[in-house]
Formats: sequence, structure tokens, C-alpha cells
Amino acid sequence: MVNAGWVLERAYDINDNGWIIGEARIGLIGENHAFLLTPIPEPETYVMFLAGLGLMTVISRRRKIS
Repeated sequence: MVNAGWVLERAYDINDNGWIIGEARIGLIGENHAFLLTPIPEPETYVMFLAGLGLMTVISRRRKIS
């Protein structure tokens, strides 16, 4: 089986933002190159963030009324 895509060979480091640097090989060509992977938040992360903001708003409004 021939792999025409990138093959991630090694990961060298990860920073506080979750970025990963390393070395990859291009399948058919066989050349090695550096790579940088950056995380993309899942859509559920945004939903939970907005739900938390909404809940905090409701709680703060109830405290002001009381």
C-alpha cells in the first residue's frame, strides 16, 4: 500500500497553547519537512462557554433583584 499523504514521524515539543512541532515525511516523495499543528476547539466548547456565560448572567441578575 502506498501512502500519498503526510506521515508524522516525530513530535519534538508542545507549548502552553497546545501547538505541536515535529517532523513529517511526504509519502510518495519521501522528503522530510517540519510541521506545526495548532488545535482547533470543538464546537461543543463554544456551546458550553456560552451556556456558562448565560448561567452566570441569570445568577447575577437574581442576586441584584433580591
